[in-house]
Amino acid sequence: MTVPDDAVRAGADTLALGDTIAFSGTHWLVTAFHGPRIFLTAPGDTTAEPLIILQPVLTSAKDFAVLSREAPRTVVAHRGHELKALPAALRREVIRWERIVKEVLH
Repeated sequence: MTVPDDAVRAGADTLALGDTIAFSGTHWLVTAFHGPRIFLTAPGDTTAEPLIILQPVLTSAKDFAVLSREAPRTVVAHRGHELKALPAALRREVIRWERIVKEVLH
């Protein structure tokens, strides 16, 4: 299988639910994330068990590419300058929650 020219050669930060990807000579649909595991199914096949693979194994594969994106990604802008007036402990907590929100969104 050849990867289309417009496919994105990408890392983990570019994967999102609903993405169609190329991996191991096949097209897959990203259906779930669980810690470092990514659940993949064949597009259109709702009866087969998903392929569960570790994210670093998937994204470091030579033929891995994001072929299409289901929906545009939401951007959460970093607002460090707005947090300077907060106490350091509270600022760390806000940054921790920002990472969690970004993980949920992406």
